[in-house]
Amino acid sequence: MTTLYDTLLDTARLCGILKSGKTTLTGATDYLVDINRYEPDDYFNNGTVFIRSGTYASQTARVLDYTQSNGYIYVDPIDAVNWTIPNDIYYSITNENREALVQAVNQALFDIGEYTAIDDTLAVINETSEYTLPTGVSRVKRIAVANRVGDPVEYHRAYRWHEIGGVLYIDDKILQQEGSTIRLYYNRRHDEVNADNAVIQDSIDTTWLAWAATYYFLRTRLQYSGNTDERETALLGEAKNKAEKLSKFSLNSKLERDANLARW
Repeated sequence: MTTLYDTLLDTARLCGILKSGKTTLTGATDYLVDINRYEPDDYFNNGTVFIRSGTYASQTARVLDYTQSNGYIYVDPIDAVNWTIPNDIYYSITNENREALVQAVNQALFDIGEYTAIDDTLAVINETSEYTLPTGVSRVKRIAVANRVGDPVEYHRAYRWHEIGGVLYIDDKILQQEGSTIRLYYNRRHDEVNADNAVIQDSIDTTWLAWAATYYFLRTRLQYSGNTDERETALLGEAKNKAEKLSKFSLNSKLERDANLARW
């Protein structure tokens, strides 16, 4: 399972904006300590910390203030009320804003367009052909019913159905026993992700996603900074080429609706 945290960390690495370290003393509420940092005061202010080990592993925080002389990095955790980061905790840090990285990931997810998702929350009800569609499910492309309850071996397709006002009408007679799972295939866009533990759908190639997010992040940064550094431009071009090449092999095509077969 890939989360937003994983994708943000991968994107920051590919952008070349990430530095890493290990805490050298136990901090207090909402700050960590690394006396081995050499960057000047305030270098990481408004940036992002990624905790990579310990109790708060896989969480990020905004950097409020950084002081080089004592190694204090004051943070505002995204998903936790208070942190107390002990000694010997691995972390990564960047002076780039977390929200800019999140925006880049969401832009990449949006540009995928629709993908095929699966919903398994409906179950067969005897003598019933009308089912209220689960929240967020519409324009069903395929229906398959489990061959048995609890431990299905296979799913059998239904070929005649229609939707009206959020209700699914299955015109084929369902022969499976009551309680058997009704699997719905439908096309949708990926939800926007913001929390560190927000899940990226398994059907999305995470390597492609990180490169695409890298491209969008660097493009936005160049637009606002006006930087013409040749290294930045080269990295932007590399990210674009990587994302385009990977998209040919990693982006799943979406289902078209199964044929609505006539009853003979």
